[in-house]
Amino acid sequence: MAKVSSTNFQCKNDRRVEIRSVEAQDAILFSEFQDRIASETQNTLRYIGQPPVDIEKTRINWDETLANKNQAKIGVFFDNKLVGYLLCNKTFPDHPWMKHLAYFAMMIIQDFWGQGLAQKLLQVLDEYAVSAGITKMEATVRCENERAFKLYEKAGYNVEGTRKNAALISGKYKDEFFIAKFY
Repeated sequence: MAKVSSTNFQCKNDRRVEIRSVEAQDAILFSEFQDRIASETQNTLRYIGQPPVDIEKTRINWDETLANKNQAKIGVFFDNKLVGYLLCNKTFPDHPWMKHLAYFAMMIIQDFWGQGLAQKLLQVLDEYAVSAGITKMEATVRCENERAFKLYEKAGYNVEGTRKNAALISGKYKDEFFIAKFY
């Protein structure tokens, strides 16, 4: 996993957070974070009732991937809790035609929405992408998630297509935009 230098960030409400690469010992915090995300939003892949994150497997995985330069796992920490998480993977790092591509996913707990944190994480992601030789970053965002879509648009992402019926939530199909940014 590519290491991201630790940095402090002051949110709009004056709370100070630490942004850094997650480490194996953060696995317990990740489990708690995933449970909270599932209870707060349906805009991620986590859902209420999903089997809990296996802390030991997560710890081992994170420990084993520390040397993987094709992946970045970035955490946001406040008051000894994980309050934000961004995962970036090079899609096909060894393929000669596609090694320039990466995909990311980001989650932030509701208490930190609207505090400038997502924008800061996207800046950290941009820095990582440039240093890793990524020239195209991709993601998906639910079409009805206007807040996130506006954030990504402001950060330079454009819609490349729509994934129809990408999710079925509470008996209703939800479409997703496929978004991308070029460096």
